[in-house]
Amino acid sequence: MIGEWNMISVPLSVTDSRTTTLFPTATSNAFAYDGAYVRRDTLLHPNGYWLKFGSAQTVSLTGFTRIADTLNVVAGWNMVGSVSSTVPVTSIIQQPGGIVASSYYGFTSTGYGAATSIEPGKSYWVKISAPGKLILGQ
Repeated sequence: MIGEWNMISVPLSVTDSRTTTLFPTATSNAFAYDGAYVRRDTLLHPNGYWLKFGSAQTVSLTGFTRIADTLNVVAGWNMVGSVSSTVPVTSIIQQPGGIVASSYYGFTSTGYGAATSIEPGKSYWVKISAPGKLILGQ
């Protein structure tokens, strides 16, 4: 994690998905995006969240591998989380087809950038043209 704000997700199946359990060193609440930012105490798969840390650090999570997941998406901007392995954005299945209307954008210490893969533990912005589903992994 970088110091300050991070776009995160939970790439594993865990027994306790409360933010305070998974990320005890975070210095903020977790925020999901649902047309506006909404505070979340429990982090769900495969959603993405904003979470703040006071300094750069490595965070280790313990749980079971998630090889695939399905995310319901709405028209407009969505935060997409990850599974346990890297997923090339070209392999993400769209239902219905053709609903992804932008690149996937990740966030780093230098700002936003287009991503070619969804990485475990991170989350990404993507603009969707119509409600549907994104299927990560196989």
